[in-house]
Amino acid sequence: MDVINQLATLTHTLPGMPYIYQGEEIGMTGVVFDSIDDYQDIAMKNRYSEEVAKGRNPQEVLSSLQPLSRDNSRKMQWNDSTESGFTDGVPWMRVKNYVELNVEMDLRRENSVFRYYQELIHLRKTNEALVYGDFKDLLPEHPVIHAYERHLDEDRFMIVLNHSDEDVVLPLSPDFQDMVLQNVSNETDTLRPYEARIYKTKNSS
Repeated sequence: MDVINQLATLTHTLPGMPYIYQGEEIGMTGVVFDSIDDYQDIAMKNRYSEEVAKGRNPQEVLSSLQPLSRDNSRKMQWNDSTESGFTDGVPWMRVKNYVELNVEMDLRRENSVFRYYQELIHLRKTNEALVYGDFKDLLPEHPVIHAYERHLDEDRFMIVLNHSDEDVVLPLSPDFQDMVLQNVSNETDTLRPYEARIYKTKNSS
């Protein structure tokens, strides 16, 4: 779940308006069905028919369309009961991994994605620098670390993200006093794989 929370940190601290798509806040994945018949996205089904009619391999067409299917966000997985607690009847579409990934299960995790989203949203709503602040790229040439600053008046935040699956030494030592949020339990100067940190400076007033 570290990479999910890392990407959430990115979208909630960059300039602009963050959007949370249904299920994203518990780390839901998109559906990957084996047959076009299991999909309900009419645009996807029409495109599939068109491409297959041109002589393309059906499996190749299906694989190319799956990542963009609107069905990826159409059913919330609440628990591990039949049809993931979405309905007691016959659903419009089925889900695949609701036993392993659902709201109730995520809330039981120590590193709950939902709770991390709550912390991110609260931090953003209570600090205007993360909403209206200026943006400054701190390591524009670094191959795997994305580090940037958001500042408004005397409030300054530094966000550091390790976009690799390896440990990376943090090449910054700014005068940031408080680490206000991080997605990995780690107090060293080495960033863990997909670690995200948000620091806040001392108030200079």
